[in-house]
Amino acid sequence: MRDSFHIRNAAVEDFHKACSLIYQSSPRDFDFLFSSSQHSPLDFLHYAFQKKKDFLSHEVHRVLEKSGEVMGVGAFYSRKNYAVLEKGHEAHVEEFYRQDAAVIFKREEGLDDYLPLPPSHTLYIANLAIDPPFQHQGAMSFFLSQQFAKAKAEGFQFCALDVDTDNFVAQNLYKKLGFENHGEKSFFFKGKRGLLQNVYRMVLDLDSSKN
Repeated sequence: MRDSFHIRNAAVEDFHKACSLIYQSSPRDFDFLFSSSQHSPLDFLHYAFQKKKDFLSHEVHRVLEKSGEVMGVGAFYSRKNYAVLEKGHEAHVEEFYRQDAAVIFKREEGLDDYLPLPPSHTLYIANLAIDPPFQHQGAMSFFLSQQFAKAKAEGFQFCALDVDTDNFVAQNLYKKLGFENHGEKSFFFKGKRGLLQNVYRMVLDLDSSKN
């Protein structure tokens, strides 16, 4: 089965399927952060994915294919390019939402504590999703294992990701791949929490990984 999988850098042309999968990775978060009176979260995902220098850009995503069909996606970035991605993301929010941009920025204020900047020598992984018809076939394990090897070759010492505290299937998979739980985070908005699901920050030591 794994012989039929192929991994490549995402391209602008992948936006329709890739963005559908990105949204699938955390619909509650995207609904809260990017919904407006004029646009759906997918509208903004389509826009940002086709741009450069954004956490949601095709530039930071890789896709998993089978028989030429995109069936998995993930974003990969680090402290090294974080500031550039953050600046570009802010510009794209302003361009896309215009008069509603201030509302989006207000919602995003709590993200720095909720999803903190990855430490040095750490590759951060986000927006992971496999198309439902291809789940439970080893696709995610294959996808991530290949990224671990690539990250290690590029000099990274760790990989990190955040997973919802109620997503037990994903947590078990990450533990099997060698990730360890490094603590729970809550998202606060206007002094309240609970609008987004609490997450665990999970970290993989690439030097001790068997992948």
